[in-house]
Amino acid sequence: MKNAVRAALCLLMAVMAAVAAGFTLAELASGTEEAAREAGDSLYILGASEGLVAVYAGADTQHPLEVTEISLASLREGDRALLARGLPVDSAEELAQLLEDLGS
Repeated sequence: MKNAVRAALCLLMAVMAAVAAGFTLAELASGTEEAAREAGDSLYILGASEGLVAVYAGADTQHPLEVTEISLASLREGDRALLARGLPVDSAEELAQLLEDLGS
């Protein structure tokens, strides 16, 4: 659990810095991916927050790392159901691909 919390905090700080510097999420998370795998948790969970697609750090589905501009209403019913349950994502690359797919 401590590793997961550390990984989440590291990721949050990295995301904030990357947004300011203009880096992609995929470039950021390579270091935190290993920590999440060691802890046996998914690095991210895709879910929902206030009608939008949200990215959560590992098992912490109470406080999103990021709330996207992707409306749940624009998604297929099957995708909404997956997000309602929480979709585990194991890498930054997979996260970027899923968000691209959901947003298109």
